[in-house]
Amino acid sequence: EKRGITHLFPIQASTFGIISEGFDVLGRARTGTGKTLAFTLPVVEKLEASSSAGRLPRVIVLTPTRELAKQVAQDFICLEKLKTMVVYGGASYGPQETSMRRGVDVVVGTCGRVKDHLERGNLKLDNIKVTILDETDEMLNMGFAEDVETILNYIPSERKEEVQTLLFSATVPKWVKGVSEKYLRKDKKVIDLVGDSKQKASTNVEHLLIFCHWNERNEVLNDVITAYAGLDGRVICFTETKKEANEMVMSEHIKYDCQALHGDIPQSQRETTVAGFKKGTFRVLVATDVAARGLDITGVSLVIQIEPPQSYETYVHRSGRTGRANTKGVSVLFYTAKQRWYVEQIERNASIKFRRVGPPNTAQLIKSSIGLLDEKLDAVSDKIVPLFKDKARELLKGDGEESLARALALIAGHTKPISRRSVMSAAKGYITVSVRGTQQIRSLTYVWNTIRKYLFDNPDDKVRAVKLTKDRMGAVFEVPERFEKQILDAAKSQSYFEFTIPDELPELEEREAVRPDPPRWRKGGKGFRGSPRGRR
Repeated sequence: EKRGITHLFPIQASTFGIISEGFDVLGRARTGTGKTLAFTLPVVEKLEASSSAGRLPRVIVLTPTRELAKQVAQDFICLEKLKTMVVYGGASYGPQETSMRRGVDVVVGTCGRVKDHLERGNLKLDNIKVTILDETDEMLNMGFAEDVETILNYIPSERKEEVQTLLFSATVPKWVKGVSEKYLRKDKKVIDLVGDSKQKASTNVEHLLIFCHWNERNEVLNDVITAYAGLDGRVICFTETKKEANEMVMSEHIKYDCQALHGDIPQSQRETTVAGFKKGTFRVLVATDVAARGLDITGVSLVIQIEPPQSYETYVHRSGRTGRANTKGVSVLFYTAKQRWYVEQIERNASIKFRRVGPPNTAQLIKSSIGLLDEKLDAVSDKIVPLFKDKARELLKGDGEESLARALALIAGHTKPISRRSVMSAAKGYITVSVRGTQQIRSLTYVWNTIRKYLFDNPDDKVRAVKLTKDRMGAVFEVPERFEKQILDAAKSQSYFEFTIPDELPELEEREAVRPDPPRWRKGGKGFRGSPRGRR
């Protein structure tokens, strides 16, 4: 109740009783639906409080990232009944060792630091009653599986059958179900709130797809934040490498305050960064997957991924940083022509349908900027206003409306014309044109002949990237924006074809995407071996 929780979410209600009864559980629910509380609450309720000095832990929780370990530990701490400590790399050993000597009930940590404490003899698992793997698919993946097995082997063999095991994740591929059998007792309970549902990602998230070349990406990304993040929404932007994260934070094209979060940043700075993001000190967090797994931050209205990730499960987890706890969110994915195969794999395996949109247009950007004006005007100190009143009266004697509009444009940050961008490629200075007729089009030759007849006698140096729509009732192509009036005039001068400047792409007829070589996608949950642009 102190945290504003008045009722249990479905995953919490479904698992509370069986966890309390002592059954092993494999639980799956979509991101943002309260999985952490689904295991912390019943575990705390079933264990008696203790204050004996030097007591050994009764619960151990393993997580893939430091940030998630801290978050899970905080959930245990908020319930107050059990003494909880969190251990992870980058933090001093001393305080952790002292806490263990004094006695602790719950240890939450990352595999590396937990293993270190076991090998040093600081941590003993002789009294463990419950083991928990959060983000199970990641914990049982190749990078962690060996460490998990090593850690759990510290539990005395004669006690292993008595220990309750809880596995929770948003994605549970078939290979995870197979590997998890070795950790779960035969009478285990599988609680799957996703089940055979086709859509694996959060149903509260709108999934948008933008085709964009690398050299345009940072400028378009800034516009996407302006158009989709709202007045005060927080944004998480995922990069594939630490280098990309650092470069994005320093980019002159991104006008918002942003900070990076990745493995090369010292732990103390990472904690400061996450705390600042939660408080709203800055709005844009640029992160590698260190932040993707389980990080729960309220108010994240937009997630941006600058390229298709290494697996569809990763896309599900990243996009799940928004749209949490029954709120709505937007996930935007950038891609290039060479990455179309990866996009199709995400759509197929996560059973989502991206909405193909272009970069935010002028109207969207102005509308979003105007929405911020009231907030900016309210922020001006009353003591400053009188200093500008003489100039305001002078301006009002002239064309007051014109002067006010110019002042508002300056405040909104738009002092120069906003360059148009093509919906098809995000190319600056180009527009996408849609042409539709009343009969199916058999070939691109027919489209070129139509362009020559109604638009340009010699279109070769003006028109590019002609593609048929999937229904073959039309086509789209790009032209320099200076020809927009000519296009619209052509639309009015004849009735055979409909020429428009669309804000979103229709479904296009495209050849089946070619699988990259070497293959980087494995449906078995191991993800791409590498990434669309090489090693990370």
